[in-house]
Amino acid sequence: MVSKARFLWQALAKRLDWQIIRHLAILATLWFLFFWRFWASHPADQWQYADGDFTQQFGLFRDLTYRQLHAGQLPLWCDCIMAGYPLHADPQTQLFYLPSWLTYLSLHLLGYGHYPLAALTLEANLHYLLISILLYFFLRGELKQPLAALLGTLVFSYGGYLTSFPVLQTATIATLAWIPAILMCLKRAVFQTTRLASAKWLAGASALLAISYLGGHPQTFVYTLILALSLFFYWHWQNSTEKNLQAWWKPALAGLFLLGGATFLLAAVQLLPSAHFILNSTRASIAFSAGANGYQFQDILQIFAPGIFTHWQNLYLGILPLGWVALAVAKPPQKVVWVWLGLAISALLLTLGTKAAVYDAAYWFVPILRLFRGQEHFVLIWAFASSVLAGYGVDHLLSHPQPRPALLRFHLAHALFATVFVFALTFLAQTSSPTEDLSNAIRNFAMTALFAGLAGSAMWLAGRVQMRGFGWLLLVLLVTDLFSHNRGQDVRPPYAVYPPSPLVEPILAEPGFFRVQDDYQLPGHAGCGYGFAAVESITPYKIARYQRFFEYAPEAVRYSLLGVRFVVTWRQDLQTWQGAHPSAELVASAPSATGVPNTAGISKVWRLAQEPARAWWAYSATAYASPASLYERLALVKDVRNQIFIESESELPASTGTGTGTGTVQVLQDQPGILHLQVTSDKAGWVVASQAWFPGWRALLDGQTVPLHIANDTLPAVAVPAGTHTLQLVYQSNPLWVGAVLSGLTLLTCFVLWFVIKQRTMTDR
Repeated sequence: MVSKARFLWQALAKRLDWQIIRHLAILATLWFLFFWRFWASHPADQWQYADGDFTQQFGLFRDLTYRQLHAGQLPLWCDCIMAGYPLHADPQTQLFYLPSWLTYLSLHLLGYGHYPLAALTLEANLHYLLISILLYFFLRGELKQPLAALLGTLVFSYGGYLTSFPVLQTATIATLAWIPAILMCLKRAVFQTTRLASAKWLAGASALLAISYLGGHPQTFVYTLILALSLFFYWHWQNSTEKNLQAWWKPALAGLFLLGGATFLLAAVQLLPSAHFILNSTRASIAFSAGANGYQFQDILQIFAPGIFTHWQNLYLGILPLGWVALAVAKPPQKVVWVWLGLAISALLLTLGTKAAVYDAAYWFVPILRLFRGQEHFVLIWAFASSVLAGYGVDHLLSHPQPRPALLRFHLAHALFATVFVFALTFLAQTSSPTEDLSNAIRNFAMTALFAGLAGSAMWLAGRVQMRGFGWLLLVLLVTDLFSHNRGQDVRPPYAVYPPSPLVEPILAEPGFFRVQDDYQLPGHAGCGYGFAAVESITPYKIARYQRFFEYAPEAVRYSLLGVRFVVTWRQDLQTWQGAHPSAELVASAPSATGVPNTAGISKVWRLAQEPARAWWAYSATAYASPASLYERLALVKDVRNQIFIESESELPASTGTGTGTGTVQVLQDQPGILHLQVTSDKAGWVVASQAWFPGWRALLDGQTVPLHIANDTLPAVAVPAGTHTLQLVYQSNPLWVGAVLSGLTLLTCFVLWFVIKQRTMTDR
């Protein structure tokens, strides 16, 4: 038995590449050292990501999703934000992202009834390890020196971009994590000798692209696609230079068709409902001026000295990598280096938005970019391409000692540049009132001077002593630099995202149906976090109709139709924006801690006297010509619950009258996506629900489907005859079911084809 085990171990050892295993162990160790404080045993040592998108957006959406899944329901709709929201259609929920489901399954098996923030922290941090491993294998195929692949991997994995906002917006890091694997599959697909083998690798790339899209950040996915397709077409051109240069585009377009079709079908389960939602959201049209924002020109200097202008230092690659990038371009470069350089420079210019004028052209020639704001997100392509260029540069450096004197001069000049700024800013601080920004700039320039000096010293030492460990010295300096600048960028000691507050005590004590309007005095998505329904949200995706109603309807009308009982506000006297004074009592006040500051420094909670209604009868309906005319008329109506406005004259049934009537509404069932009512009236009228309308809601009157209308631009309304009836409002997502069928059939087809190809391959052997 012992000899057999020894034999198996020896056979396994021959197959293993111990160099790869050693490098993977280094990556795992560095990952642990970068993140260990998130799970430190002593509470004083522990870190937690800063409050904001990570906690109030992505963490909260995960909790809402998991709670419904744990209860055996698909999370189609939620009631705690914006008077109702199609939760499944928001791509940021990452509803069908595979790693999310692995986390959900683990929590379910462990008996969790909620989604702890620590689970999201672990999942987000594990993506760094995933990225570093995948990128390492991609660079191993591109570079000659394995150590160069390791160093290039670290430049991207722990550089200024990836350690900044992507981890706080977890959908960003989940989407971009698959880029190296996508590129590996695409390159193998291009250079295969048979169509069958090429199709197999294209199918793999399609599956990875679909997973990337399901990661939940469409903007990052589009940039991922731009990067992947740029290299895909280059590799096709490169593969055709010795064969038929004129025909390189034919297989490229054929591969693009297969790649795009398979990706669309595999991701359809999320892509179709998200596209449907976006078309009906405020993201359907973004003004050029709103989408053209980006970095300021001075931010480019943060490539050389991070953190001197802004908190974020996304452009920073590290001190040593700057020299490596310069070396990759300065030496007689390969053609692929020019491709990576073109991608890096183009992305850098696009991060400036309209200030560099490049975005103007992209806005017209790449229409999908019109859906996105914040062109600084193009920094993804800059960071990835620059990291690959750094890999090419250090690959040459480890193979040829000649560039070391040039790099010595480069780093010493960098150190001198930073030192001059340290002295200049220090003098400025002594002759004027020092500020926190000035102190941060001095500190960061000093760190830059230190690491540039160390980099130059390494080049000087290597030029005089033939150090076998020169590459490992570069590794130590690179890790020290990146960890010193980027570790713990947006962390703080553990805290409660939704802590107890006097402001929410009267709200949580109130029984029955009601909603709360928060004028940004509570943490974001406080309704979902504390357990009440709210009329606002911090998500960037909003239903267009509802947002229009929220912005243009008179505030008192909003209170009445949306069932607002409490207003949490900085206003010391509850006066609406239109000058009205609704009847209300002050029930709580506390020092202002978050949101919009006010001169008094006190946030107040007002309890409105008007009783909120989940649904009601309206007996007067009128058509309106345009949203502008609707909101003008709403401002003049005295009884906004009795008088409703419908978009089209043809939608007004003849059976409904005008005037007044007597009716009652009893709520039989009220849960996300389902509202079951028993309604009684002495005359025909309309039953209106206090609920944000969205395509997918349908109405059943006494079990029969009836037309569902849109009242006052945002509320579901049903024409109901006199008498007693049961009325159900149910939300269903047809795009989701169509997408699920398409994705399911495509997966089944892929498995069948895989089995057939495998059998054919075995037969050929």
